[in-house]
Amino acid sequence: MSSYKERIANLDLYQLKDFQNAIQHAIAEKQAEERRTVWRVFCGHFTVGNFRSDEYLKAVECLATAAKKAHSIDCNDREELQFSIEAERVPVSEYEGWF
Repeated sequence: MSSYKERIANLDLYQLKDFQNAIQHAIAEKQAEERRTVWRVFCGHFTVGNFRSDEYLKAVECLATAAKKAHSIDCNDREELQFSIEAERVPVSEYEGWF
């Protein structure tokens, strides 16, 4: 499959403007969509896990398990011991794709 850049390379100006309008419309629809929360567990900049809206306590358990494991490895790197849970608000149409 080719990239979108390759696919639009040969479009004329009218086609590009039409494509731009279609993209702007799609963006507006996505932004107007209902949103759901995904609980994301991070270790530094790495994702440890993603959890459904009603699974916050599972996210907490995941964070605790990952922290215990990292701490037991005798690491001295502070980055490896920085854990967090963050709420990501995603459009309903994309929600299932996070799991």
